[in-house]
Amino acid sequence: AIVTTLRVPDDERGVSIVLSWCRWHLGVGFSHLFLFFDEPLSSSNKDPALSFENDFKGPQLPPKGILPDHPAIVALENEFGKTSQFVTILSGQDLELGRWQKAHCPSWGKYSSFLHNEVQARQAMNAETALILAAKENCTWLVHLDIDELFYTGPVENICSGSVTGSTSCSSYQFEGVPQVGRHFQMLEDKNVYHMTYINHEAVPEKHDISDYFKETTLFRRHHFSIQMSSQAREAMKFWEQRTNHGQYLLVYDCGKSATRVMPNTSVQSVHHWKLPTEYSDKKRTGLADPRHLNVEQLLIAEWPCVLHYVTCGLDWFEDKYEVLGNFESSWYGGELPIAPSFHLDARDVMQSEGNKTSKIAS
Repeated sequence: AIVTTLRVPDDERGVSIVLSWCRWHLGVGFSHLFLFFDEPLSSSNKDPALSFENDFKGPQLPPKGILPDHPAIVALENEFGKTSQFVTILSGQDLELGRWQKAHCPSWGKYSSFLHNEVQARQAMNAETALILAAKENCTWLVHLDIDELFYTGPVENICSGSVTGSTSCSSYQFEGVPQVGRHFQMLEDKNVYHMTYINHEAVPEKHDISDYFKETTLFRRHHFSIQMSSQAREAMKFWEQRTNHGQYLLVYDCGKSATRVMPNTSVQSVHHWKLPTEYSDKKRTGLADPRHLNVEQLLIAEWPCVLHYVTCGLDWFEDKYEVLGNFESSWYGGELPIAPSFHLDARDVMQSEGNKTSKIAS
């Protein structure tokens, strides 16, 4: 299964992105997707009767009445059904969900004071909630991704279209000729792996106007750990580094995203990694040969699967993202984790500045 916390425009772009994301991940064999819509709710949309079970097989799914009004939710229900066996839609900012998370999420104490103003804190709570929901759906693995990321399983040979409406299994929606995630996760289980971190590559938009970046963006900066270094490769990397104010090759993170086995006493370490129970802490593997904290015994390097990150692909998506984030602080969690001078902070400052923002962004 996959969990994501999302906030997309309430227009055709937002609808297209959410449907493309769901179709892709069901197509490569994920059996369930948990979508937490991070939309502020009016008091009339909160259901005081919402309740949850107390065991690891809970909680019960939130009723439809608490969901925000969003065309993407309507589109999901039209395609997958209002009571879908493939897609669970939740209201990420619902008060009753927050009360349940306080009672049942192991990292509540760490993140609770930041839930109102930091999306990463809400992502952490939603991921821990999804672990319990995944157990309820009998899922064995859970991946934490953003809505602008795809879990890419390898080259596509032949994609077939399909619809899961009225289906009894997701096989009717799976792509022919595309490596399926089931084989990959079975391989991890055969190797006694309980946590896997995947290398990430960044999409490079080749035009300003993009509606569905999953369909329109095909160029990627490969992660620097995956590049065989040569003088030519180094010059190519310098080309990208010189395009930013801070010499960044990748614009945002370079530490990958992770999957964990679904089991009790697992929690969120960060939006990039999970924390396993102590007895399984040596069962982590990574596809990144990261010299900053290299543990050779944990390396399990393969070209696929990987995470494709479509970060701010197009001017409209750039503006949407940083308008939503607003004038955020230069650190996470009340100063605990400073944000280094970076594209992310520069983007904030551009969107908070006066004058023609479009020309500043394009430059």
